[in-house]
Amino acid sequence: MASSREKLLSLDGIWCVSNGKYLLKDVSFDLHGGELVSIIGPNGAGKSTLVKAISCERPIDRGTIFLNGMHIKDYAPKDRARHMAVLPQANTLSFPYTVAEVIALGRTPHDVPRSTNNAIVRDILQELDLSKSSERIYTTLSSGEKQRVQVARVMAQIWDKGDEFSKILIMDEPLTSLDLKYQKELVLILKKISTLRITIITVMHDINVAMAVSDKILTMKDGEVTCFDSPEKMQDVSIFNNLFNINLEMITLPDHDTNLFF
Repeated sequence: MASSREKLLSLDGIWCVSNGKYLLKDVSFDLHGGELVSIIGPNGAGKSTLVKAISCERPIDRGTIFLNGMHIKDYAPKDRARHMAVLPQANTLSFPYTVAEVIALGRTPHDVPRSTNNAIVRDILQELDLSKSSERIYTTLSSGEKQRVQVARVMAQIWDKGDEFSKILIMDEPLTSLDLKYQKELVLILKKISTLRITIITVMHDINVAMAVSDKILTMKDGEVTCFDSPEKMQDVSIFNNLFNINLEMITLPDHDTNLFF
């Protein structure tokens, strides 16, 4: 089992090429158990390619990826799915399943008794405050409610209270298309999940949200990592001006030790 001080995920010199174009260029970094890491960058920076490479959805052309100290290619797909879950940008589930049944779909990689899976679904429902919605029909939910259930589903896929530090949850732009209410709710859910010692890797567009909730920020441009550090060490507006080719300003809120970028 990985501890919070051990490397959970290591990328060493990752390159991805498509039709002669470099999508990822020599990407290297380490993540530790229980961190919440946000990936930020302009369109075409390589953010989605990076999360697809980490999740083995896209093959890499050069470099190595290690998960819990083992080459990620050496994991059987079902075993890797028990350690790493992915929430894609779009979910198209259209069957009239209940909320509890949708969450239970996440337990597919686990060969355990049904009673164990049912208990885990109940745990997830409670952790994400979904118990009262367990019998609602998924297709009748709002987009924000559906996103919350999908987060619960991928959590169920990797749920193991005895081995949380070895688990990774990857989310590609989870706040996209959500209104402000559900964005706030989902951000609070991400913080809740991180307290459960599950490592989160998420692609973000909102700099201020990422700076507020993340343990680490990874910025990308033209397929390369330009910065990887804690938000406290990235309070330099030039980092984001160079990243997005814009002129942001940083202001400090009165009576708060908080900086906002505009």
